[in-house]
Amino acid sequence: VGLPLPVAVFALLIVAGTISLFAGVATSVKPAERATNSYMQALKDHRFDAAFAMRCSADLGGHDTFVQHWNSQNSIGHGIAAFKILALNVQNFNGRSSAKAQLEVSYADGYTENQQLPLTKTGSTWKPCP
Repeated sequence: VGLPLPVAVFALLIVAGTISLFAGVATSVKPAERATNSYMQALKDHRFDAAFAMRCSADLGGHDTFVQHWNSQNSIGHGIAAFKILALNVQNFNGRSSAKAQLEVSYADGYTENQQLPLTKTGSTWKPCP
């Protein structure tokens, strides 16, 4: 009492496709997740030059303004104390990859909020676009 050959082949194709889909998702999400972690960790560690260099585009503001903003945030106790990635959505559309990281950010003054961090893929590198 075995399955007919076409049904067995179809079932194997479904299983192989599902495994391939999950493997593809994992390989596209992990680099974006690493970029998010690196950027947020740099902000948490007060490595503002490094965080600025990770960003997607210089047109998002100048280096000095960026560093001054984060130094100011830290001086008033509103620097990043901890963060957690709650969700990460990666999209590929017409050859362009983008992602949105949903974050829970806790600040030194005790305030916690959820934030969204957009990312874009340039070549093989994911870059945050705050």
